[in-house]
Amino acid sequence: RHFLQPLGVQIITLEEPDQFWEQLEATGPDLLILDLDMPQFNGIELCQVVRNDRIWHGLPILLLCEHLDSETIHRIYQAGADDYIFKPITKSELVTRVFHRLERTKLHRSLGETDQLTGVANRRQSTIEFNRLLRLSQRYHQPLCYALLDLNNLKQVNEQFGHVMGDRMLRRLGQILRQKFRSEDIVARWGGKEFFIGMYGLNRQAGVRRLQEILETVSEEFDDCDLVQVTFSAGVAEYPEDGTDIESLYRAADEAIERAKATGQDCVFPAQSLAGKISQ
Repeated sequence: RHFLQPLGVQIITLEEPDQFWEQLEATGPDLLILDLDMPQFNGIELCQVVRNDRIWHGLPILLLCEHLDSETIHRIYQAGADDYIFKPITKSELVTRVFHRLERTKLHRSLGETDQLTGVANRRQSTIEFNRLLRLSQRYHQPLCYALLDLNNLKQVNEQFGHVMGDRMLRRLGQILRQKFRSEDIVARWGGKEFFIGMYGLNRQAGVRRLQEILETVSEEFDDCDLVQVTFSAGVAEYPEDGTDIESLYRAADEAIERAKATGQDCVFPAQSLAGKISQ
């Protein structure tokens, strides 16, 4: 901890091994450092468990080892660890190995998790992140908003002025969304002209207000485009009222965005909860 924290690396230590999975989901770390010899768990065995997990199988893992032979090294790599460090730990070795692994992780993530046109997350990565927020919402009983944002007339722009103009608009929209949403929010492009936003801790009403504020900024930005009128629509659903998984929340938000599109204007519509549909 005292080697890495002065360099800006946030370190979270775990004293109770039985809280491992809860802490993993709550923090979403970039790197996991395990001791080969822990009181209740064997570092190699825990590494294997993490590697077999559907969500965390790609998390980089370093193992700390005091006594090492060829058989142990073989078991470490067989378990899926990325690297190991001898104890006692020296500052230079720890810093070098940790930062090397973090840089490699950052590069791999930027290539595999980002939409290359807009710079926001891609569908695959945002689905993983949103499912993590779903688990947190379930555990801590917090609201969670699922929103879809659509650039209504992108097809018209592409047909009249070419895909270069359409790509330019999508790229600028991605920049605005990255700037305006909170760092803890999920902003992603799900393909074509559809963007997805996940907002932890906000209910449907607060999510609608947030989208309305940001749509005003987006609309002002594109008002300067004299070639074609650009409009946006958005639909907002809330967990668990409008759905309990990503598929049902998508359907609820998609239904809301279709109602928003029907107005032909820049607007945000909330999803209709099951209770509201029944009462109608």
